[in-house]
Amino acid sequence: MTTRLDIDPDNVDEICNKIKNIIGSTPRALTVAIYNNKGGIGKTTTTINIAAALSLFKKKVLVVDFDPNQQDLSKILKIKPAQQPFCDYLQNYKKSKIENTISSYRLKFRNVEHPIGFDVIPADKGFLEISPIQLGRIINPGELHRFLSQIKNQYDYILIDTPPNFRFFSQSALYAADVVLIPTKHNDLASLENAAVTIKRYIPQIGDERRKKYKPEAANTTALPIFFNGGNLNDAAQNRANKAIKNIIDQAKQAKPGCDLLPYFYPKFTQATKNTDIFTLPNSAHIPNATFTHKPAVYTHINVRDFYKQLVAEYFLQ
Repeated sequence: MTTRLDIDPDNVDEICNKIKNIIGSTPRALTVAIYNNKGGIGKTTTTINIAAALSLFKKKVLVVDFDPNQQDLSKILKIKPAQQPFCDYLQNYKKSKIENTISSYRLKFRNVEHPIGFDVIPADKGFLEISPIQLGRIINPGELHRFLSQIKNQYDYILIDTPPNFRFFSQSALYAADVVLIPTKHNDLASLENAAVTIKRYIPQIGDERRKKYKPEAANTTALPIFFNGGNLNDAAQNRANKAIKNIIDQAKQAKPGCDLLPYFYPKFTQATKNTDIFTLPNSAHIPNATFTHKPAVYTHINVRDFYKQLVAEYFLQ
C-alpha cells in the first residue's frame, strides 16, 4: 500500500512529482478509479480514451469495466466475453486462473508493425443475479483490491470505470485505487459538488475501511485535481464555474475547519500567482461519434489524440 500523500497549496507540485516518480520507478501499476457520483459526465469515454492514449506511449494498460448495470465500456468496444466471468472468478478465485478473466482489445494500423491496444476485464451480468445485500456478503469490497494486487506487476496502469453512485461497485473501485481521477463539467454544478463530496467524505470513509481490514497504516486513496470534461469556456462561463467552486471550497472549510479543497480544484494556485486554471478537455463531436465505430476516438482523430495526450501528460506521465 502506498504512503499517504496529503495535498495542500504549497506542496501540490511536489506531490504530483512524487506520484510520477513512483510510476516511473516501480514495476507495480498505478491503479486509477475514474469516478464521479454524477452521471452523464463522460467517465466511460474518458476511461477508454485515456487507455488508448497511454497505449500510444507504449504503456501496458488494463481497463476494468466495473459497471455491470450499464456495461457501456464493454459495449462501446464490443469486447468479447472473457473465458471466465469476473463475478464467478471473485467467488471461486482459489481454483481459478486470473488470466481467464481478461479479454484483449487491439487494432491494426497502417505502417505499424504490431497491433495497438489494451486489455479489458469486461462487465459481467453475473453480478446482477445477486441481490445487493447478498453481494456484499459473498464478495467484500476489498476483493477487487486483492485481485488487482496480484496482477499489478503485469501492467503500467489499471483503469477502473465506475458507476455513478456510491454503492458496492464504486466503493470497491475506490478501495482498490491508488488515485482517483474525477471528471467534472464546468456547467454542471452537481458534478463539482459531488467531486467535493468524494474528496472530503467518500475517500476518507474508504480509507477507514482499508485500515480496518488491510493494514492500520494503510493510506487513503489520493484524489487527483479535477478536470473539466468537454467544454469551451468563455469568460462568463469561467466566472460562473469559479464562483461555484469558491462556494464549495468555502462551505467545506466552514463545515470542517482545516478542510482545504482548494488544491483539488486549483492545483496551480499560489498566493503569489492566484492561478485558477483547471485542465479542460475541449468539446469534440468525434468523441461520442466514435462509439458507433467501436474504436477509441484517440485512435481515429488527431485532435482528440492531442487532447488526451495532454491529459495523460498532465496527470500521469513524467
